[in-house]
Amino acid sequence: MAGFDLYAPADGRTPTDRLAGPTLESWDREKLDWEYIEKCQAVATAGFTDALAQVMAVLDGMIPEGRNVIFAHTMAGGIPKAKGFLVIANRIYKGTGPRHMSSQALLDSDMGRLILRNFDEVSANTFRHLIDSSAAVPRSKGAAHS
Repeated sequence: MAGFDLYAPADGRTPTDRLAGPTLESWDREKLDWEYIEKCQAVATAGFTDALAQVMAVLDGMIPEGRNVIFAHTMAGGIPKAKGFLVIANRIYKGTGPRHMSSQALLDSDMGRLILRNFDEVSANTFRHLIDSSAAVPRSKGAAHS
């Protein structure tokens, strides 16, 4: 799990839980508590980087001198699996005529901002964490690392 949509501080609600309230009629006017969202993101980031550090610790010493290791970053997702959002997404991606919704309306909303932020966490930020964490893994002479 790399996104923060399913993480929360102890005894708190996840961002996905908080998306359960908005209805099809009110979702675009809902305001999210961004300070709380940042706390959820911090919990998720700490969990991801801690797990990554454990993996790198296991790899330490397992790679013989002169051997190369390739790390693959295969993250995808970032879209919360909240029932309300899935209805909205269905209208954006599949809706026709009066059942169609503008993707711009979603992007301009707090819900859209949350989705984009979580997508960045899943794709870009975890890639940065992988690069940073794997920097300590020994490389053979002449091996590139970026």
